Amino acid sequence: MKKIKVGIVGLGRLGKEYAKNLTFRIRSADLIAACSINEEEVDFARTELEVPHLFQDYNEMLKLQDLEVVFVISSTNKHAEHIVKALKAGLHVYSEKPLSSSVEECKQVEVI
Repeated sequence: MKKIKVGIVGLGRLGKEYAKNLTFRIRSADLIAACSINEEEVDFARTELEVPHLFQDYNEMLKLQDLEVVFVISSTNKHAEHIVKALKAGLHVYSEKPLSSSVEECKQVEVI
């Protein structure tokens, strides 16, 4: 079975749960990248999950060649921005809700 190469942005309380599920419970997923602006959260991905590619810069993570899908579990005010960037990079996206805190940002995602 081919595993889907997954990245995650946002490793706060909820992001950690998603990352653990992607690593230990979803057999078809291979969590190859994780991104957080918080160094402690990056350390969690390194030590607890052994994620091979770690980033504090989301734009750098999106350049990873093998990446196929991004889970957006960042703060709500960043969801739309992160979704748009991933879609423009040609990636599939799963986003935690809400899509955004403003209608204008939701419309930016809609046009991609």
